[in-house]
Amino acid sequence: MHTLCFHLSDKYAIHCNISVCIPSGFHLSDKYAILCNISICIPCGFHLSDKYAIHCNICICIPSGFHLSDKYAIHCNISVCIPSGFHLSDKYAIHCNISVCIPSGFHLSDKYAIHCNISYILQSMHGSALLGDLSIYIS
Repeated sequence: MHTLCFHLSDKYAIHCNISVCIPSGFHLSDKYAILCNISICIPCGFHLSDKYAIHCNICICIPSGFHLSDKYAIHCNISVCIPSGFHLSDKYAIHCNISVCIPSGFHLSDKYAIHCNISYILQSMHGSALLGDLSIYIS
């Protein structure tokens, strides 16, 4: 069990517990590749900012063929599905499930950000969409 801190900004962080399953035959080093599948479960209760709180469960599936490195960033797309009945305001929380798919051939880093695009599919009464950028730092 590993504890990582995903920073959405300099001020706000997602604190989560990550359960990682790594098969045999790898090196936990920034010089060697970890060839494995990782299933990451992040519990509820993180904040997207000081005004908008998303309370949800995140499941991240990372395919084999990536590198643990402090020199490279993970470039990926994040697709967020938010069910109906929420308010995107400073008074209400978004209750949702987030499914993240990160393709192979990326690098994990403890110094650099995971730069991703977030596509919010807001299944609200208005059916509006919100696009933004997410930077995740691993410490």
